[in-house]
Amino acid sequence: MEWRNLIIDGYGRVLDALKENLNGLTQKDLDWQPKPDCNSMGWLVWHISRVQDAEIAGLMDEEQVWITGGWHKKFKRPADPDDIGFGHTSEDVAAFKSPDVKTQLAYH
Repeated sequence: MEWRNLIIDGYGRVLDALKENLNGLTQKDLDWQPKPDCNSMGWLVWHISRVQDAEIAGLMDEEQVWITGGWHKKFKRPADPDDIGFGHTSEDVAAFKSPDVKTQLAYH
């Protein structure tokens, strides 16, 4: 298997898992934190998608879809290519309000 096919397969599996696990979740479910220092499901999906976008953009030497597609506006976040979740504090995670499942999956 060529490396490109391996990457496509791996990322495709992530999308399949997200679809399965997000099915039927409400806004309250997406923003719920089991404990104050835990990540919400919405934040985790956003983070996974942001990292993937950044990695693919880097491999292709292109700008992230986060910016070119205006996804930052739909998530009410800055158009910052480095805003992918690394370094976020518990307070940052608690302040994160996820868009609906459809928007999360569409960005991913």
